[in-house]
Amino acid sequence: MEFKGTKGKWKANKEYGYDFDIEKEGDGGNICWLGFTDYAHEQESNAKLIAAAPELLEALQELMDQQSTDTYEPLLLAQRKAQDVINKALL
Repeated sequence: MEFKGTKGKWKANKEYGYDFDIEKEGDGGNICWLGFTDYAHEQESNAKLIAAAPELLEALQELMDQQSTDTYEPLLLAQRKAQDVINKALL
């Protein structure tokens, strides 16, 4: 199944105060905006997770595709990519 949302990598940009703008990398196209909440420390984490969503989906799809292969190396590479994207979303 193909993702029908905005293609490409997304990034979270801190705007005014605690607001975050989620943009498509490269062209700055606005995907969504996260406004101020009472839990400002959560706002950045939420923005990072949203920005990583396309890469998380891609990594999971690759991981699932490798589950049926007989070779170990492609599965290991897919697992490493998935972990890298998870780290991006959480750090």
